[in-house]
Amino acid sequence: MRDGTLKLSGDPVPGMAEQIEGIVDFDMNGYAAVALKRDGGVILWNTDAGPDRVFQPDRQWLGEVVAARSGFEAGHWWFLRRDGTVGHTGDKKVIIDSAFREPVSAIAPTRVWACFALTLDGQIIHSENPNFTNPLLLEQIPNDRGPFIDLRCGGDCAAAQRPDGSWVAWGSDREKDLALFRELETAGHVRDLRIKGVEGDRVKDGAGNLVIIGIRPEA
Repeated sequence: MRDGTLKLSGDPVPGMAEQIEGIVDFDMNGYAAVALKRDGGVILWNTDAGPDRVFQPDRQWLGEVVAARSGFEAGHWWFLRRDGTVGHTGDKKVIIDSAFREPVSAIAPTRVWACFALTLDGQIIHSENPNFTNPLLLEQIPNDRGPFIDLRCGGDCAAAQRPDGSWVAWGSDREKDLALFRELETAGHVRDLRIKGVEGDRVKDGAGNLVIIGIRPEA
C-alpha cells in the first residue's frame, strides 16, 4: 500500500500480525515471502503449513539491505546490500554468497536455491553451483544483447531490462513461449514486469508454460 502498510489475508501465519507497517518492498515466490522495512530490517516467512515459519534476522547479520527477494522454496531468501554484496538464508543462517565476487546491482532468485544477478556494467551472472531445474536458463543467458539494468525471474524463465525500458526474455524453447518473448521484446518500455513459469513436467508437450504481465507507461 502507498502508506507502507502490508496487509495479509488468508490463513493466519503463526507469529505474524495481520498487517505490517513501514514496508518499502515485498516479494513472494513459491513457498516463501519477504518484506523489507523502511528501517532496513527484513521479515521472512514461509507460506506453507510447516512449523517455525517466521524469521526476523538480526540487522547486524544483514548489513544495509536495499532489496530483498524470496526464493522458490520454503526457508530460502536472498537480499542485496548497499555495497553490492548478496546475502541469502538457508536453515535460518545468513551468509554472503561467495559466487558473486564482484558488486551487483540487482538480484532475481530462481529454482532451485539459485539466483541471477546483474554486475555493475549490466552483465548477467548466477550464483555458484546452481541446481537449475531448467538448464535453458543457463544456456540462453542473453549477455550478448545487453547491457541490462534490471532482472525478473519466474522460476523456469527470466527476463532482463535494457536501459530503454524494453525486455529480453529467455528460458524456454516452446513455440508459444517464444512468441511471448518476441511480443515482450517488441512492446518497448514496460514497467512492473512479472513472470510466472509452470514447471515443465506439469504442462503438456508443446504447450506454453509461461505468463508475463507488465504495465506500459502512458505516452
